[in-house]
Amino acid sequence: HSVHVCRRADAAAPLAVKVVSLSSKADGGGTMVISAGSASRIAAEVRALRALDGTGGSIPTDDDDDNDVDASRSLFPRFPDFYLAPSSSPVGEWDAHLVSSMCPGALDLRAYLRAARDRGRCGLPEFQARFYLAELAAALHAVHTVARLAHGDVKPSNVVVDAATGHILLVDFDLAKPLPNDRQTIAKPPSPDDDHRQTAIAKRPSPNEDRQTIAKRVVVAGTEAYVSPELAAGAVPDAASDWWAFAVVAYELCHGRVPFEPGDACGASTHRVRFPPPEHGGPSPGVSEDMRGMIVAM
Repeated sequence: HSVHVCRRADAAAPLAVKVVSLSSKADGGGTMVISAGSASRIAAEVRALRALDGTGGSIPTDDDDDNDVDASRSLFPRFPDFYLAPSSSPVGEWDAHLVSSMCPGALDLRAYLRAARDRGRCGLPEFQARFYLAELAAALHAVHTVARLAHGDVKPSNVVVDAATGHILLVDFDLAKPLPNDRQTIAKPPSPDDDHRQTAIAKRPSPNEDRQTIAKRVVVAGTEAYVSPELAAGAVPDAASDWWAFAVVAYELCHGRVPFEPGDACGASTHRVRFPPPEHGGPSPGVSEDMRGMIVAM
């Protein structure tokens, strides 16, 4: 679980190598087999990055053809290589290596929000937030239509700003899931691979169910403050859940905080989104009517 900076021997461009240890065990014939559970997230990231691998496209403009998918692919890290190698640690351990492009000096949007807070600001200036949100929207559109995936973890720390160009890259696809053909509800038990980004939600029995029924537990992969109500209830991640998280990010970029308290995802859809004025801790100047309308609509 480390990231290293390197360069290929035949190229000058810096690369990032994400190294993830994978547990493995011997099968009946003595062959080492990597368990499906430990490899699921690395496989999700490989699948997503291969589908979205940058091919030298440019940032979309008003003049670009809507069908020119290369134009939006530059909003993702390039993905030159993926390989497995035996680990130097315990016997039977393997390391997965994802080699991708690197943005030297880049900061994520979480760092921008911290810097704004240190300067006494409530979030980013709205014109700056709009710029990042427009590019994030283009990135999500490509994730949904080109890769046919739900990102599953849209949040400021997964949006990186290239220090050289000022444009964004959407990163961290280890929770990406194929888009379902139709909306459905699933529940799965916790697994050893669940990490701190997973939220366990108790599903209460209805009045018609036996009172002795033990509440079922639904494990939701994602970051709590950005999880949509349907995901908190155990639904399959889809494009709509990414757009919910997008709206939470939009609110946070303008206000410096999320609209709902973490842990309140189940009731968030019934709560009113509040836009406090400057005298009550809101941004100054206040958020525009257009931005408020977009956030509430999404």
